[in-house]
Amino acid sequence: IDLVLLDLGIPGIDGLEATRRLKASPTWVDIPVIMITGNVEHETLRTAFESGVVDYITKPLNRTELLVRVRSALRLKREMDGRRARERQLLEVMHQLEKANRQLELLSSQDPLTGIANRRQFDAVLEAEWRRASRRRAPLALVFVDVDCFKAYNDSHGHLNGDDCLTRIAATLSGQLRRGGDLAARYGGEEFAIVLSDTDLPGAIQVAEAIRIGVESLAITHSSSHISDRVTVSLGVAALTPDLHDSPRDLVADADAALYGAKRAGRNRTCPFTIPIDCRSLAAPVSLSA
Repeated sequence: IDLVLLDLGIPGIDGLEATRRLKASPTWVDIPVIMITGNVEHETLRTAFESGVVDYITKPLNRTELLVRVRSALRLKREMDGRRARERQLLEVMHQLEKANRQLELLSSQDPLTGIANRRQFDAVLEAEWRRASRRRAPLALVFVDVDCFKAYNDSHGHLNGDDCLTRIAATLSGQLRRGGDLAARYGGEEFAIVLSDTDLPGAIQVAEAIRIGVESLAITHSSSHISDRVTVSLGVAALTPDLHDSPRDLVADADAALYGAKRAGRNRTCPFTIPIDCRSLAAPVSLSA
C-alpha cells in the first residue's frame, strides 16, 4: 500500500483517531494519509496534521486537484522510501566498516604465526600496566622466554616444524596465564615475553617455572640440542614496583639481563634478576628427559 485516502465523513468512524492508530503501527507509519473532508476550519486541519495527515482534499472532489495531490503524496512516499533505503545501506556500510576496523585492530596487535600478542601490543600493554602499577604502588613483573638452540632446531627439523614448535610454545605460555591483566606476547623470533600485573618476583618465578616445565613436557624432539633431547626454554624474570625514577625500559633491561644469566648458566632454567645476577639461588632444574 502506497497511499491512504481517508474520508472524515464516513459514519461511525473517527477519521482522525483512525489516522493516529495507523501512524502508531510500524507497518503503516510511513504510508502517507490524505484526508478528504468538507470541514476546512483551522482547528480541524491543525488536529488532522498533528494526527499524521500529510495533505487534505475538500469536498466536493475536484478530479484535477485529486490527481495532483495524490501524485504529490506518492512522490513524497517514494522519496521517503528511497531515503530510508539509503539510510539502511549506510548503516550496513557503517556496520561492515566497524567490523573491518575491529579485525584490523586485532590483526595489528596479533602475531600472525602464533596467534598471541605481537611486539606492538606488548609495548602498549606494558606501558599501560606500568602506569596502573605506578598509580597503585603495586608490583609489576616481566618474564622473557627464549627457546634454547632454536636455530639448530630449524636447521635440523625444518622451518615448518619450527613454526609449529613456536605455536605450541605460545599456547603453553597462554595456558599458564589466568588473569585478564596478564599478557603473553611474541617478542621477536624465538623469544617471548609475559607481562604479569600485581605480581612480585617470587610469584613471577613460579609462573616462569611452570612455563619451563610445561614446554619441556610437550616433548618436542630436538636432535640438535646440546641441552636436552627435547625442546627447552630459558627464562629471565624481573619485577619492580614503579616509582618516579623507573621506567618500563628498566624492567625490560632487568628481564633481559636475567635471561642472559639463564643462558650463561646452562639454559633450560629460570633466572631471576638480582644484583648480582645469580641463577644458583634457584634449585637446579630437573630435566624431564633424564
